[in-house]
Amino acid sequence: MADDASSGPLLPAIIQAVVLPLIVNLAIFFLTNALVNDPIVDPNSGDEMPFAAVLISTVFWTLGAVAVYWLVVRRMGRSMRVFQIIAFIALIFSFLPVFLGEGADATTTVALSLMHLSTYTIVLASLSGLTLLRR
Repeated sequence: MADDASSGPLLPAIIQAVVLPLIVNLAIFFLTNALVNDPIVDPNSGDEMPFAAVLISTVFWTLGAVAVYWLVVRRMGRSMRVFQIIAFIALIFSFLPVFLGEGADATTTVALSLMHLSTYTIVLASLSGLTLLRR
């Protein structure tokens, strides 16, 4: 892969873009819940967040980002910069429930913010051609 994943096969970038955020987010989730006496909660409801919610939302939204990447960069032929701007706007919107949700406490806000930022960074790096997973 040259400058970004648009010049090579997309499947390795997709696998990396899904697997690494999943590992990081589950690690943040389990470490936070193990180390802090205040578990991560759903910012909208205040109920304790199950790990399945982290797993499903990470995979779903990461695949959504890959689909937007495919549409913007691969299908429409726009630059990676356009995708990066779209991804940044999505990141900002993803923080709204974290910071505005009534059920979010400090532990939840920090943990979810780290999950969102790490996923954003890994997805952009993966789709930009950075290969961390080797065969």
